[in-house]
Amino acid sequence: MVQVSDIDISIVIPVYHVPEELLLRCLQSIKSIRGLSREVLLVADGEDQTVCSGPAVRKFAEEADFPVFFHVKKHEGVSAARNYGISHSCGTWIFFMDADDYICGDAFEKIAPGLKGEEMDLVIMDYSMMTGNECSRHYYKKEMDFINLDSFQRDILKPQSGAGFVWSKLYRREWLSRSGVCFDTELSAAEDAEFVLKLALKKPKVFNVPYNSYYYCYNPQSAVHSFRQDYADRYINGMQKIRDDLKRENAMTQLQDEYDSCVLYHLLLIAVNFSFHPENPSKGKKRIHNFQKITRQKIFKEALKNIHLENFSMTRKVTLVCIRLHLYRVVEMIAKIRHRQRET
Repeated sequence: MVQVSDIDISIVIPVYHVPEELLLRCLQSIKSIRGLSREVLLVADGEDQTVCSGPAVRKFAEEADFPVFFHVKKHEGVSAARNYGISHSCGTWIFFMDADDYICGDAFEKIAPGLKGEEMDLVIMDYSMMTGNECSRHYYKKEMDFINLDSFQRDILKPQSGAGFVWSKLYRREWLSRSGVCFDTELSAAEDAEFVLKLALKKPKVFNVPYNSYYYCYNPQSAVHSFRQDYADRYINGMQKIRDDLKRENAMTQLQDEYDSCVLYHLLLIAVNFSFHPENPSKGKKRIHNFQKITRQKIFKEALKNIHLENFSMTRKVTLVCIRLHLYRVVEMIAKIRHRQRET
């Protein structure tokens, strides 16, 4: 058995309403890590979560050549579960996983020698998006090298860059502790980007490794895309928290354009996943009226004055122009097309 003092990577996995077979797939993938010692912290987010203590998971833990720890806490959300995992970890590095995803262990073998030193605080690795049987590889940078911090901060505010995802990254635990940064438990949307941005504003030494480390399993039918009455409020809260972070670190001036683009990106999400969602009980003119009220909120009103269309795909460019010109029927039509595409 690996000694706790020798742990290289602590892998923190919040568990909440995940099928046991997916959690086992996640755990089995961790076996493939070579060249680094590891521990797994399963954090059950709610006392009703019995999957962590199921016989198959217990059997895996007993047979694994690395420690698997079980923690149960009251249900407070994924951010609180990750903070709990951080506080109970012992490894030199921390790696976050979702319980229904899996890992590519050989990537760690290639970077293992570098992780033994103290030259890096944050390591960014590639990831793959799994949609059914289709796999699409996502690169951040294609060079193995240190990353310009200003560029990294800007990219975190560009959701399409992938820089703001909390997974596919290694965080030096000692540096993370000194930074004082933790996940905001008041957020239930945009919490990943808010956490990574707060870290980036603390000026870590960031290193890029162009190897695939993580398989994110995207489910277009998941609850994430189901209609929620609080959807818009959750994302507005996330954007406001990010704004507060930037102001507190005196970084708003240099990141204003990227922040406004991030706000507009989430306005487009609100249009598709809330205002013009097929399950939205409001109909016809009421839907448009409610969406118009959202666009008049200060956070969106200011961002719409500072549109940088080069930061968006063609469909998003068209949608933003339509919002700015108050062509809300066209926005509704685009949202309907997006939902039909998800169903096919």
